[in-house]
Amino acid sequence: MEDDWMNLTEVAQQAGVTKSAISHARTAGRIHGEKRGREWFFPVETVDFFANSPRNLMLKTADKDLGLELLKANIRKVTAEAEMKEMESAKMRGTLVDYEEIMNKFKNAVLNARAKMLNLRHKLVLPLCEMTDPAEIGDYLELNFDEFLTELSKGEKD
Repeated sequence: MEDDWMNLTEVAQQAGVTKSAISHARTAGRIHGEKRGREWFFPVETVDFFANSPRNLMLKTADKDLGLELLKANIRKVTAEAEMKEMESAKMRGTLVDYEEIMNKFKNAVLNARAKMLNLRHKLVLPLCEMTDPAEIGDYLELNFDEFLTELSKGEKD
């Protein structure tokens, strides 16, 4: 069990930072520690996390530009992960609809409209062939197009 814990000096050495930096991280809640007698001890996995944090990697990196790039890359990663979590949460709340679902509904609506348009042509051909009065043809087309557009605007019910 003692092997799973390290004292303040060991933590500072492994993390490559000062003892006061470790104490500050503990009081800030970034790492967990327990006081045993007069000395502070920290779980090994917490120390590993602290030692490999992007901030500490940047501080320990000899090339400061590389360290800054590592920090920026980590910020982008954390931001992307947060956005993904927010999208998952929104989807569970029902406020976000799946892209594939939207595309399928759109494709179905287009196919449905196309089928109705093709149907309209067949519906109109025979009666129009028998009509000779332009006013009658115009009225007939207007009536049927109005009905068609009204039906099309209603869409399909899910």
